[in-house]
Amino acid sequence: MYRGKVVSLKTGKIFFLRSYLEAEFLKLLDFDPSVKTYSYEAFAWEYDFNGRLRTYLPDFFVEFYDQRPCVVEVKPRHQLDHPKNLKKFSCGESCCEKLGYRYLVKTDEEIQKPYLLENVKFLRRFNVVVVPLEVQTQTVEILQHGDRLRLDHLMRMIQTESKNLLVFIYSLLYAGKLVTELTHTPIHLKSYIWLPLEFGGKNV
Repeated sequence: MYRGKVVSLKTGKIFFLRSYLEAEFLKLLDFDPSVKTYSYEAFAWEYDFNGRLRTYLPDFFVEFYDQRPCVVEVKPRHQLDHPKNLKKFSCGESCCEKLGYRYLVKTDEEIQKPYLLENVKFLRRFNVVVVPLEVQTQTVEILQHGDRLRLDHLMRMIQTESKNLLVFIYSLLYAGKLVTELTHTPIHLKSYIWLPLEFGGKNV
C-alpha cells in the first residue's frame, strides 16, 4: 500500500497519505484560493457491509472561505462501483447531511485532467521563493494599465538586475498574486498574465 509523506503548504502540516491520487489532490487543495484549510481522515464513521460493522475514514475535510465545508473521498474511477465503496459513499452522504456538510467523490479523471495538475505541480516548486518588493510593485503597476500581457513581454517591461525574474513571476503565480490560464496548455513564455480582481485586475 502507498504510504506517502506530503507537506501541506497551506496548513504547514505533514500528511501521511494512503494513495498517490490523494497526494495529487492535496496539491490542488494547496493551490486553490477558495480553500481556507483542510484536514485528513478527520472523521471515523461506522457502516454495515455484509452484516459486519466497519469503520469509514473519509479522506479530506475541506473548509472554504465562502462555501459550506465538504468531505471529499478520493477514488480511482474504476473503483467507484465496488460494493464496499458504494456503502462508504452512502454512509458519507448520510453523515454529511446530518452535519450540514457537502459530500464529494473526486476521481482520477477530475484530479489528473490536463493541464491543471501539471501546471500546479510545476509552480509549487517556486512557493518558497522570496520576491523582491520592487519586482512585485512594478508588476502590479504594469498590469494595471492593461487587461493581459504575455509573460515574455511582461519580463521585458520589469526593470531589475536580477537574473531570477522568471522565477519571481512563477512564485507570484503560485501565490495567487498573478493569474494565468492553467487548464488548456502548459505554462510557457507566451502565456498571458493578468492581475486577480482583488489586486486591481479585470474580469477577463
